[in-house]
Amino acid sequence: MHLLSTMTIAQCSKKCYNLVKSLNLKADMIEVSVEESYVIHVNSGSFETVVILQNIALDTMLVGSVLACDVNQDDLDVTWEKPNNRVIDWIRFVLDLINEKVPYTFEIGDGEYEPEWIHGSLNGFKLRQLLFSDDCDDERARSIIECFTTVPMIYIKRNPYLNGQPIEVEQTSKFLMRNYEFIALGYEFPMDIDLLLITNGIYIEILNHNFSLKNLRVILKSWMNGALPNLQYLCFEMNQRVNQDELMHGIHHQVISQEIVREKIFNYQTDSFTVRARGGFNIRKFNQQQFATVDLNNKRASCYFQLFVWD
Repeated sequence: MHLLSTMTIAQCSKKCYNLVKSLNLKADMIEVSVEESYVIHVNSGSFETVVILQNIALDTMLVGSVLACDVNQDDLDVTWEKPNNRVIDWIRFVLDLINEKVPYTFEIGDGEYEPEWIHGSLNGFKLRQLLFSDDCDDERARSIIECFTTVPMIYIKRNPYLNGQPIEVEQTSKFLMRNYEFIALGYEFPMDIDLLLITNGIYIEILNHNFSLKNLRVILKSWMNGALPNLQYLCFEMNQRVNQDELMHGIHHQVISQEIVREKIFNYQTDSFTVRARGGFNIRKFNQQQFATVDLNNKRASCYFQLFVWD
């Protein structure tokens, strides 16, 4: 990464720029965020690129500069000046410097930019993952959800439809029923069994729930009967231990030896990660077309639940 960072900063030199292009050097992960009125931030591991916007004209063009810095070496700072560029042109310029076409993560925070304007400025720009920063209030988060309807990967910390009241089931349900490759719901996004069973995701991670042993049995039986048709992986932590015999009682299953470890790899653009099932219990859909593994990791007073669906 250090070589990449140094070479990227040196791209103010045309020769170095051409060399980086010929070697096709890339960053490990590219993140873009619109955080404040004057900043677009692109992060790739230890390397940061910040677009500082000036003379803002929201409807047409912007004048600004790009500050690139290696966070490990403060003395490697370079500024590019490119007048009369739109926001999307700035983002494409920065990604071009590091041989990327699409950012891994796009984060929208608080600020003067309206989500509708940000979405319009990115017209034609394919996004992979949308991140809601902590400073987004509920109204702004709802507006972001309504604008960015086709982003396949999403992480949201708080349910913006709560407003201090009981869950607004209709709006929350519409949000969860979209087609996601990856959806992670944070500690301020409470989930119940009904909301989970309508969530349309390949990879689902839940941090706040009230699931009981009975709910786990409902999840397994519902999946066996056709619920969660796109699911490939589900995970969450219980605040209690789970008795394996009680969980699987009356459910046809096959016990897998703890010595057997199986992997499932998820590839998302420039990033990939692996989840592993050690032993567990195999269950099969009633149509016999798919099988899944239930993996329970009991600790002293909790249990980490994973459901792996195999192709």
